Amino acid sequence: MTSSGYILTCYHVIANAKLIVVGLQDGRFEEAQILGYDPITDLAVLSVSAENLHPIPQLDNPNALVGDVVLALGNPYNLGQTVTQGIVSRISNNGLNHYFDYIQTDAVLNEGNSGGALVDSEGFLIGINNANFKTRVSRSRVESVDGVSFAVPYTLAKKVMTEIIATGKVTRGALGFGGAQDGPSSVGITVTSIDQGRPADIGGLQVGDVILSVDDIPANNIRKTLEYISNTQPGKEIQLEIRRDEQRLKLKMIVDEL
Repeated sequence: MTSSGYILTCYHVIANAKLIVVGLQDGRFEEAQILGYDPITDLAVLSVSAENLHPIPQLDNPNALVGDVVLALGNPYNLGQTVTQGIVSRISNNGLNHYFDYIQTDAVLNEGNSGGALVDSEGFLIGINNANFKTRVSRSRVESVDGVSFAVPYTLAKKVMTEIIATGKVTRGALGFGGAQDGPSSVGITVTSIDQGRPADIGGLQVGDVILSVDDIPANNIRKTLEYISNTQPGKEIQLEIRRDEQRLKLKMIVDEL
């Protein structure tokens, strides 16, 4: 992904690997080292010592929109570089992850596509292919759903990659509570669980409280609220405005590491 030899892929692809060999477009094979990984986004950064590398074209702020034509690149079943075509169906978390939105497409992904590039019609990178949607059809059987595939957006993937290159890991803030939102138009996040001994517990947050704002930012979108907390450096103080029964309260707590 960079001319310096850094490569971004999916963590689940290399999680149990003892030896990683990367095949380059010009036919070379290079042994790769794992610099770090991030299970939340399922991304990992590898490093190879090779010259004359040609990374995929990238824009600073690619803007994938619903209806855009996209191409998924990969190496399904070790057949070699393969391209499938689709369109962007939606950009949403779909309940899959509270911390970021996925790009959902109908491009076909098979085993070997994970960690490959999702590019726009001009060849610019817009995401990292992750997985097909899967559904449980019985207690012992899970099936992939055709036409429902997900990719991690490029801007998030680049942020994760940059942090792993710099520090070897991704550091996220957390308060230690679980929450739910009735719908996109509902106001506030209802606290559904509290982790004992974590900042939310120490700061006095209770199950049933409704979080109205975080640092005066309205909590009207659970993903954006958790993303804000996640982007807050551990050790920093954060303020929650909550509703408890008929009372409005302000609670301060020190952000912990996720």
